[in-house]
Amino acid sequence: MTKHLVIMAVVLAAALSSCRSSNLDDAFGASSFGYAAAIDDIRLLPEARTQFKARNYGKSHALFKKSAEVYPNNPAAWLGLAASADQLGQFDTADTAYGALAKLIPGTVEYYNNIGYSALLRGDLRSAARHLAKARALAPRSVTVANNLRLLRNSATRAKRS
Repeated sequence: MTKHLVIMAVVLAAALSSCRSSNLDDAFGASSFGYAAAIDDIRLLPEARTQFKARNYGKSHALFKKSAEVYPNNPAAWLGLAASADQLGQFDTADTAYGALAKLIPGTVEYYNNIGYSALLRGDLRSAARHLAKARALAPRSVTVANNLRLLRNSATRAKRS
């Protein structure tokens, strides 16, 4: 096994030293040993987060979806997919992601806060209140939960006025 790793390292070093491209797909081709694909997979979550923060929800959705496929046990991939889907109004996809999260991180502040915010976006104020109350109980000083509770109160106030 060690002999094979040494040979692969030498071949990889030789190929990289003779390569003038900074793109591994150009150096090896997209399918060579899957190295380029593996490197792309490592970059999925950081790029997905960047796109989400920039409010590029379509791009973040695609990247988080791929991340969830590549890393099905990574809660960050599912949380990002759910949040992106919520922002796009793709609640079926969000529900699938929340189903995965219910198995991966049940009873956490992240789970309750995100599913509560999702319910708020859908106009289900009772469900939003129930989930956000659980999040607040777990993290009473969370600014994110407090902001979502404020949005809930504002939504409830608007609903009463209508």
